[in-house]
Amino acid sequence: QPDSLLFVSSAGPFFGLYDRPGVRLATPGNDDFGDFEALVRFHRTAGRPVYLWLDARMREELEDRHLWPRLSWTVLKEHEAGRLLEITAISAPR
Repeated sequence: QPDSLLFVSSAGPFFGLYDRPGVRLATPGNDDFGDFEALVRFHRTAGRPVYLWLDARMREELEDRHLWPRLSWTVLKEHEAGRLLEITAISAPR
């Protein structure tokens, strides 16, 4: 979707999205998820959709950083390689 953010564990399979105006790809593992929460809040507050490609690697990284239970999301698409989620919110750390 235009003017959106998509988090992926590896941008390779999603390179075609770079040609779509306003679609932003983010690989949060590159900075140890340092900007993940801020990016989710920034884009959601601005009314822009935030998506997450949830594959095994992404799930593990989110769980390791205690982010997974803080996310609210909706499943948009199921695939054998993963799920496309829309992140609707992220709660404060406990």
